[in-house]
Parts: sequence; structure tokens; C-alpha cells
Amino acid sequence: MTPLLITVQYFGELNQEVKVVRNDAVTLEDIERWQPKYLVIGPGPCSPSEAGISIPAIQHFSGKIPLLGVCLGHQSIGQAFGGDIVRAKRVMHGRLSDMYHSDKGIFSNLLKECRIYLLFYRKTNHAFWNVLEKLNCLR
Repeated sequence: MTPLLITVQYFGELNQEVKVVRNDAVTLEDIERWQPKYLVIGPGPCSPSEAGISIPAIQHFSGKIPLLGVCLGHQSIGQAFGGDIVRAKRVMHGRLSDMYHSDKGIFSNLLKECRIYLLFYRKTNHAFWNVLEKLNCLR
């Protein structure tokens, strides 16, 4: 099962209405018209720069509705806020790692220890890291 199908299935299990659209087949006006409660930017085969409307949508809806990025969507959120998306020294794609979190924000009420797929951002853009620190959910 692909990350997109898994994500859609999880939201369905939470009784959430899901509308799936391609990032190159939708406009900001379309999304505004739908009045979503949240926006999930999903996975894909390219880089954030090639991910259609993903980065403009993130920048437009940030602070207005909750955003969640999955795989490429997570990278797109990082890039939208000034993060540099770089190749890791050690490829971890498809491997799980232990994660410990601050129990704040989207991590509240989750197990303190869980297994995740890894994504790394290079700490070169201080404005980007200031945004992450304001979210107060990293440790």
C-alpha cells in the first residue's frame, strides 16, 4: 500500500472526509472554494520544487488551517519555510527509527516513543529553524 493510500485510509478510520487531488491539477482558488478544515500535502515521486501547487498552497494556508506533510509533503513544508532539502549521508528511505517527542502540538496524547520514517533538514537557514522552534514540538 502506498503512503498516499495509507494516509487516506487513516483519515477515513477517523471519520474524516477526504478529497484527494493531484498537486498539478488544482488551484489555490479551488482549495479556497472547498473550505477545508485542514490540508494534507501528500507523497509523490519528485522534489518539492516540482510538486505543483504544494509550496504555494503551504505558504497561502499556513496559519489559517492545520497543515500536515507526508513524505514529499513534509519536504515541501520544509522548503516552503526556507529549509534546504538535501540528501542524507546515509539513505534511510523505507526504514524505521525511534522517535522521542515533546508531547506538544500534533504530538500531544501520543506514545512518547514511536517508530517513524526519517527526514532530515540541514540547519543552514536560521529563519526556518526559528519557525520550527515556535511550533514548540521539536526536541
